[in-house]
Amino acid sequence: MNKKKEKGSNLIVPEVNLIDNDHHWSSPSGKEEEEEEEEEEECPAIIQSTI
Repeated sequence: MNKKKEKGSNLIVPEVNLIDNDHHWSSPSGKEEEEEEEEEEECPAIIQSTI
């Protein structure tokens, strides 16, 4: 399940990840931890926004 989400997330959330990267996390270690939680919540929101 995680692999599918990651693949779609990378394709649907290229710009959002870049923007969120600077806004949400400054440290690289914190980015990886928060990204997993955010991806689950942002994935559906972004898919709806794109459609």
